[in-house]
Amino acid sequence: MRPAALLAAAALTLSIAACAQDPNSISAQAKAGDRKGYVSGDGSVEKIASGTRQEPVKLTGTTLEGRKWSTADASGKVVVINVWGSWCGPCGVLILALQGKAPTVPTTLVLDKSGRIAARVNGQVTASTLTGLVDDVLAEA
Repeated sequence: MRPAALLAAAALTLSIAACAQDPNSISAQAKAGDRKGYVSGDGSVEKIASGTRQEPVKLTGTTLEGRKWSTADASGKVVVINVWGSWCGPCGVLILALQGKAPTVPTTLVLDKSGRIAARVNGQVTASTLTGLVDDVLAEA
C-alpha cells in the first residue's frame, strides 16, 4: 500500500472513531435512550373560549387521494387536526399556521365551525377526551 493511501486510511479510521465516541452525536444520543432534545406532550387539555379564539387557521395541501384540500373547504364543520410527524419537511411550514398551538408531537387541535382553534390536547389523546371536545364545539351556538 502506498504511504499516502495508508495515511488517508489511518486518518479516516481516526475520524470515524472520533465521531462514534462523540456524546453529542445523533448516534450517541439515540443509544442513550434519554430522549434528549425531544419535547413530549403531557396530555394536558386546553379549551379556548369562543371570545378569545384567534383568527381561523389557514391550511392547504393535497389529500392522500391526490385532491387539493384546505381548511376553507371545511367551513361550517368542526375539524380535528393531529400533528404527529416532526420529521415532515412540508409540515414544518404548515405548523407555523397553527398559531404556536402545536409545540410538541403529538398535538391534537379541534377547530370550530369558523376554523378557529377551540381546543388542544398537548400529547396523546384518548377517544373519549377527543369525542368530548368535539361534542362541546359542535354544541356551540
